[in-house]
Amino acid sequence: MPKDIAVEMAIIARQTFVEPMANPIMPAAFEVPDLDQPVQPKRPLRHLPIMPRYFFHVFDDASVIDEEGQELDDVAAARTCAVRSARELAGESVRNGRLNLDHRIEVTGEDHGLVLILAFREAFEVIGQKGHSHLHE
Repeated sequence: MPKDIAVEMAIIARQTFVEPMANPIMPAAFEVPDLDQPVQPKRPLRHLPIMPRYFFHVFDDASVIDEEGQELDDVAAARTCAVRSARELAGESVRNGRLNLDHRIEVTGEDHGLVLILAFREAFEVIGQKGHSHLHE
């Protein structure tokens, strides 16, 4: 969690749940509220934005289902993440001497509904003439 959000949450919690008590000997910041009395918030808690979770399922030589997912801002950020992952996986395949452009990453949301499908071919630009292959070892 970014530091500024954590600090803001701590300030809000303190302002919401700790009513300063009038005590000339002990400063209000160090006083403990009476737990037998209901706490009256000074102001309502802010609703902090909750980032959606996206799951990245990889279908290449083996299928890998993402069980953890990743919290991201939106679908555009999920697509960017899928493109980066596809490029890494494609690079690994190329180092092993082959590349299947039909491999894909399927991105689903928290409800497991399909958000997008990214074929590896969409992750980069392929330059060169089709059908010309010369293997040099």
